[in-house]
Amino acid sequence: MTRRLRGQEGFAVPIAIWMLMLGLLFGGLAMSQALLGLRKATSSWNSTRAHAAADAAMRMAVYSVNTLGLNGAAVTHLTSALDWTQCAAKAGVSDPLATVGITAGKAWCDPVPIDLGGGVTASFQLSSVINCNVEMGYNPLPGVLSAGTVQDCLKRRIVATGTADGVTRRVYEDTRATAAANVIGAFGVNLIGSVSLQLAKPVPGTLRECTPQGGSAADPSAGC
Repeated sequence: MTRRLRGQEGFAVPIAIWMLMLGLLFGGLAMSQALLGLRKATSSWNSTRAHAAADAAMRMAVYSVNTLGLNGAAVTHLTSALDWTQCAAKAGVSDPLATVGITAGKAWCDPVPIDLGGGVTASFQLSSVINCNVEMGYNPLPGVLSAGTVQDCLKRRIVATGTADGVTRRVYEDTRATAAANVIGAFGVNLIGSVSLQLAKPVPGTLRECTPQGGSAADPSAGC
């Protein structure tokens, strides 16, 4: 009987070691799955924050177009397209936005950075003004003022970027403003009698997501 019990003790040690190893294996798998789930959850959360930051930058871009008068209503200056190349820019770290001209040879403004706090940053870029009379069914702007109503449509393309803890998201949207001017004749001269300007608004159906790392200095909208 004693010999038999001693023989069984020899089998118990390998079995215990095997069970311990099996437990460690399952424990390791559970830990790796938990870490993987946590990593995915963190990445998803940062992606959501980055997308929200990009959306906020897009709204800020439209706001700056309106508050800084960057909708470039051409009916107010038919002989000049100066406002077509005006951009929003940070005058200083904590200063409000100001206006600058697009760098010579470029069709897009430089990025305007926004610090949203909590490790989240954003930026937006405006294109130069693009005439959209054809899209709206308006007649081309006349070279010489004539009595009647002059209608004008001008839009800008916008690319906004949001970044949260290394995760970046980009979105694209058009914003459009329209204007109308009544031209009247007085003393043999045609003059603008009244002007109706609308605020720039996002163009329905143009909002879309871009590839995170797409775009270039020449065309930030590439990949959108």
